[in-house]
Amino acid sequence: MYLSGTFVDPSLLGWVKVFAVGALFDFGASIFLIAPYLLFLLVNPKFFIGTLFDRILIYFILALTFVITLFSFMGEIPFWEEFNTRYNFIAVDYLIYTFEVVENINQSYPLPILISGLLMLCTLLFVGLIRTKRFHHTFSDRMSFLGRAIRIVPFLLIGLIYGFYVKNAHAEYSSNTYVNELSKNGVYSFFAAYRSNELDFNSFYATLDKEHSFGIIRKELLQPTKPICQTPFILFCVNLVLPKRRLCPILC
Repeated sequence: MYLSGTFVDPSLLGWVKVFAVGALFDFGASIFLIAPYLLFLLVNPKFFIGTLFDRILIYFILALTFVITLFSFMGEIPFWEEFNTRYNFIAVDYLIYTFEVVENINQSYPLPILISGLLMLCTLLFVGLIRTKRFHHTFSDRMSFLGRAIRIVPFLLIGLIYGFYVKNAHAEYSSNTYVNELSKNGVYSFFAAYRSNELDFNSFYATLDKEHSFGIIRKELLQPTKPICQTPFILFCVNLVLPKRRLCPILC
């Protein structure tokens, strides 16, 4: 937001819209990120709660969630600097050419320092959760399946609503591209691009008006003996003048 603040409507109402729509998509992305953890808590049997394997599995799921969240946040900064957008199909394409992308990032950024900082942040989050005893009820509360379902199923249903009905294009309410992109969420945009499997050509490549483009091509292809027809397409008007021949049909 700081990188593109000068391109956004400076009025209070403009910023309220950006934050309101952004909060909507941030909430949806949060639901998607914690959905695996919620599903595990829902189906986890009572006798399994608090065991060593249960602790290891919950720590692993939360650690993976922290890494994905922090990594996506850190990656959005250079991605925005280069493309002035949230994650799109270019980011999805990066997953296909992982080696080239990692080499490029390693040459442009101090990758060991960034990874170390990422792991340190995850460690600090875990230490904070453990010291504040946030896991006490997680490993000791043997709530019934019905009680867990009442608390967890509504969030899963909200996630389904987001997945089927809330499209990433719904954030594009303004004619200002920067406002639309700031209103989106990076993780939400990434999965939306993965599902759509497309990239808006006109947004990332310089283009000319169609009439102007056809005019240039017609001028380059113009030949004295082959005039170009005045149509929306590039067609040569060929007039063949052949000598008249008298043919004698033969019936067999």
